Amino acid sequence: METTTLNQHQRKMAQRMQEALASPVYAAVWPLLNTEDFVALDFPAIARAAGVSLEECRTQVDYLARHKVILFVGGYKGLQKYARPPEISTLK
Repeated sequence: METTTLNQHQRKMAQRMQEALASPVYAAVWPLLNTEDFVALDFPAIARAAGVSLEECRTQVDYLARHKVILFVGGYKGLQKYARPPEISTLK
């Protein structure tokens, strides 16, 4: 029974990750990031570019960061800084 529950959870997480990677927020954020430096994201501008609410934008960026698709580096004076993970950016 535990294996079935684990498999269902893994499928659900894989589906959520696919949805996150296909989201307009991911498409708006990814080009802004690089591996050389940390970037403070302009959430209102990203939300407008992605056509989502500011809350939805923050939720999706947080989800991507929690799952290490993008790296949350830290914050300073209210700015949250992110970077592109090196292992992903080197893939072509």
